Amino acid sequence: MSIARKALMILLPAAVAATGLGVVPASARVSVFVTTAPPAPRYEPIPPPHFRHPERHAWVPGHWAWSHGQYVWVNGHYGRVPLGLVRWEEGRWERQDRGWVWIDGQWR
Repeated sequence: MSIARKALMILLPAAVAATGLGVVPASARVSVFVTTAPPAPRYEPIPPPHFRHPERHAWVPGHWAWSHGQYVWVNGHYGRVPLGLVRWEEGRWERQDRGWVWIDGQWR
């Protein structure tokens, strides 16, 4: 490998990092703060799973989301459990200094 190519491999990542033009992870999200508390969760009966392998799916409960200046209900659904993970940790609205913010659920 030429010296110029080695230098490029070392300097290019540093230049990208310095300019802030790096790749943003898909999980990066903008937090939206809401000044009013969310309504109480709705009761949702959990339907029986209709999957060939129901043990590979878990119920993800519905929740209130903030959309266009108001809370809207997002229905619960079955989600496929990723390999090596065993349970769904529910998302939640959390009170912070600037207001209420949604914390996404995740598989654990």
